[in-house]
Amino acid sequence: MAVVLALLSAPVLAEEPKAESGGGGQMTSVLSGKSMGSGALVHAQIGFPGLSVALLTGGGPLDIGARFSLLYAYEGITVLTRIPGIKLQGVVRMQLLDRGKLNLGLSFSPGLFFYFFPGDTEIGLPLPVNLVLGYAVSPKLMAHLGVDLPIFAVFGPLGGLAIPVLVGGGLEYAVDRQLALTLSLRVGPSVPLTGNGLAYTYWPGYWCYDLAGNPYRCGPYYSFGAPAMEGLFGITYRL
Repeated sequence: MAVVLALLSAPVLAEEPKAESGGGGQMTSVLSGKSMGSGALVHAQIGFPGLSVALLTGGGPLDIGARFSLLYAYEGITVLTRIPGIKLQGVVRMQLLDRGKLNLGLSFSPGLFFYFFPGDTEIGLPLPVNLVLGYAVSPKLMAHLGVDLPIFAVFGPLGGLAIPVLVGGGLEYAVDRQLALTLSLRVGPSVPLTGNGLAYTYWPGYWCYDLAGNPYRCGPYYSFGAPAMEGLFGITYRL
């Protein structure tokens, strides 16, 4: 009896918190192949080629949402800067594989863009496809490698189709359960596949002249593919 009373009167020791696993289970990722899970978030990014804000909702292995972008470089082509544009896109992210630390995903972001050349407004369809492999370095840090095909098609008599091929990677760091910082970089050639229209027989003419015939200093760079880039710093906030 005395033993029982002694045990009841002994102070209760607080249970030590369990160590976090290395699988990154607490990480809400928007750049890797891992789906964001249930709920909604806002992801804002700034850098080259502009500023974008996306709203995403998740459930299971699929995330869907929309993105609005203000741009200053034509489809990320480094020799076509100082060309303002607006882009409206839907966003679909699909988690293909999740094996703890390792994940694989595919995304598709179709939409509509407007670029404002001197004396002309160009309208086209962005049709980017992205394949990304993610790795949870820690529960708060996610790294990724990706291959992006930011395909786009241009309307009009001088229109055409291009398939840039960009490769690179990035990081995501979870400040807390709601806030995360993101960094991504992609580089590669932007390759024209079709296009000539009525006035020109090759894409450099379309990239480097407006409808009034005023030249730009970019024609030679786009003959066989111009360098393109995407370098963005972002903030993710879970709603």
